[in-house]
Amino acid sequence: MRNVDLYQAISKLLEENHYSITPLCQLAGIERSFYYKWLKWQPSKKELENRKLAKEIKKKYDSKKARSVIDKFECSSI
Repeated sequence: MRNVDLYQAISKLLEENHYSITPLCQLAGIERSFYYKWLKWQPSKKELENRKLAKEIKKKYDSKKARSVIDKFECSSI
């Protein structure tokens, strides 16, 4: 399980059941300070640019992949 998943689970348990943060972090095996750091984290401009670029690359890759499948289908139909 990734730490982000653990942080999200802790956040959900805190919100829904009002459990104490210390035992939840101990159970998850993470430092309480890391949880609070994650809670306050905001992506940098560079991180936002990277996410946008990654989405554009995936979109182009998916469209080329789809085009390749269509081309193969059209060739096999002949």
